[in-house]
Amino acid sequence: MREIVPQKMDSRQLKWLMLVLVGGLVCGMIPVFVFLRLPLTYATILSAGLVFPVVALVVGDSKRLLLAALATLLPITVEITPNHTGYVGDIAGYIVSLYDAVLVVLYLMWFGEMVYGRREYQIRFFPAISIPAILLVLVAWASTLVAERQDLSIYANIQVIKLYLTFFYLANNIRSESEVRFLVLVLMLGLLFEGALGFAQHRYDEPFWPSALGGRDWIDSRVAGTWRSYNDFAWYLTFVLPISLSMFFGERSLSWRVVCSASLLFGSAALMWTNSRGGWISFAAGLAFVGVFVLLKTRGKRMVAGRFFVCILVVLLAVPIYPRLYSKVAGRFLGDDKGSAQSRMPQFEMAYNMMKENPGLGVGINNYAIVMEQYDYSEEGIESHTEHAVHNIYLHLGVEMGLLGLSVFLWCMMVVFVSGIGWIGGNSSFGAYAVIGLMGGILAFLVHGLADVAYYGGKLYLIVWFFAGMIYGIKNVGEEGGRAMAHGA
Repeated sequence: MREIVPQKMDSRQLKWLMLVLVGGLVCGMIPVFVFLRLPLTYATILSAGLVFPVVALVVGDSKRLLLAALATLLPITVEITPNHTGYVGDIAGYIVSLYDAVLVVLYLMWFGEMVYGRREYQIRFFPAISIPAILLVLVAWASTLVAERQDLSIYANIQVIKLYLTFFYLANNIRSESEVRFLVLVLMLGLLFEGALGFAQHRYDEPFWPSALGGRDWIDSRVAGTWRSYNDFAWYLTFVLPISLSMFFGERSLSWRVVCSASLLFGSAALMWTNSRGGWISFAAGLAFVGVFVLLKTRGKRMVAGRFFVCILVVLLAVPIYPRLYSKVAGRFLGDDKGSAQSRMPQFEMAYNMMKENPGLGVGINNYAIVMEQYDYSEEGIESHTEHAVHNIYLHLGVEMGLLGLSVFLWCMMVVFVSGIGWIGGNSSFGAYAVIGLMGGILAFLVHGLADVAYYGGKLYLIVWFFAGMIYGIKNVGEEGGRAMAHGA
């Protein structure tokens, strides 16, 4: 056997080795010094850009990694607004976010696959939903013509386009059940993280999340997770909790059941600590939707009904053990809310006045707070109490984009539900239960929107269109699978 004798390094090789080590150390220290001088938001975006190529090489599936990033960034705000105008609305300038960057890269990869890839990908337009969705984009841009501050409308309309681009990408690029499972798992893990963060905030009265990344500066009796507003945090929780519940009953794998149970436990507890009455009511609506359709889909209806009964029984038994939980819920519904509910009546009256006088294209998207005091005829003088828009998404849409914009939005939502319900009726796969949960989340948003404010083009509407894209992507996977089976037969 030949003996391997290690060779000594000559002086020239040693010099090159030292040069590489010193150069690597210097090049490694430069980003550290740069990051220390940059604001946290900029540092986070730059770090993501440097780390992603390395992680993509290790993982080997850059598309799936980017989809995970897209879903993860739904509740996390990593964005900059270079020309921030100080406007109190949700969109106060040109927004450049990490979510936007990820979406752009996904589109570039998709175009690359179509141009240079060996497989042929069919681009589906989904006319039933795309026609009203594009019409809503056009109405939003048309409302800019009547806006008092057209620059604010333009900022919002750029975000509105992103909503449809998100939907269109997901609807066309979810191509297998494994991708459906992966995205659903990412959403549930995100819910678990947000719920655990909410628990820490409730326990220690500390935010544990930097305000530069969208969090609150401080926490009092209400938790907010990674969100700046505890009401928005409640909204996010009611989006995702129905998915966990649907998956708990629709997936028999023990590992899935564990993840679903943990996310349900922490997520529902965090929702309770938000003190959001709208969140609690909309959560009940989402769960009722999921419960009905899961029961209809499941053969062992007695088993499912028994599990629901056990869940209700556990809650009822837990209330005496935790009297503060009962007092918190009773206090929010029966106690003094410091005029919160009463103050919304003048808001509704003012919104009604605005919509009545501007029925066509409204006052312009993202212009509500600019013109609202011109329509305040109330004795209370609501503009002296709040500078925010009416706490009702339907009135808000009707005011900013007119009755046409409101009607088209309702058209979009109706299409999503009619299409989704029609599809799950003939399917019992994993995707069917995912669609039930996704529709339950959208329904919770629509119910919550009766008593809270969301700006069209903002993050909450982005989740709506993200979920809609997933629903159509899952349907696409199911239909292609059915065609493949029929072709094989």
